[in-house]
Amino acid sequence: MKMKEILLTLLKILMVASIVFVAFAGGDFFEMFRDGVLQQHGFAIPVSGFMFQVAAILCLVVLYPVDLMRDMEVAIFKRFVIISVVAILLTISLVNLILIFNTLLNLESVFIQYICFSAAMFSIVISVSICTIISFDSTDNQIVSVINVIQASCLTTFLSLITYQGAVHIELFSGLFPWTLIFTAFIAIYHSRIRWNQQHRIKEIA
Repeated sequence: MKMKEILLTLLKILMVASIVFVAFAGGDFFEMFRDGVLQQHGFAIPVSGFMFQVAAILCLVVLYPVDLMRDMEVAIFKRFVIISVVAILLTISLVNLILIFNTLLNLESVFIQYICFSAAMFSIVISVSICTIISFDSTDNQIVSVINVIQASCLTTFLSLITYQGAVHIELFSGLFPWTLIFTAFIAIYHSRIRWNQQHRIKEIA
């Protein structure tokens, strides 16, 4: 039984390490393998490194054994999720702030720009408000509500970016992309644990 627990712990560590590795280097390694091995053998796969990163991390999140998480593991995940939520909300606020500045600098009295400006302001206000109230003492229900807010803010920001059609130089945030993948993965894992607790009527632990 002890050996089984050790193997399970090693599996979880390996999965977490794999998430981090894929987020930082998985895309480059996949493109090297695709261009250097698959294409030489006649296989043309129209999959970019970005698509591989997202798909691989999604698989790792789905396969993570949330039903076998220990109390200490749940507590650690919860604290990391709180940090992840704040980091993502601050990133969203920063992107929306740049959108607002671009709107003010290139104001052309276009109706869609006013909509974009209002959406960006709304996202910033909501994100900052959530950052001020969330803490390590937040309950699982509060965390779920915050996750829903993040989804809404991301959708609003995404629509605003589409409006600009690439006018905003978001490549400045390319360095934040791996961290965003990691944060999102841990939030998704903990969210899956919350749903599992609710399905089995288990009282909140962390």
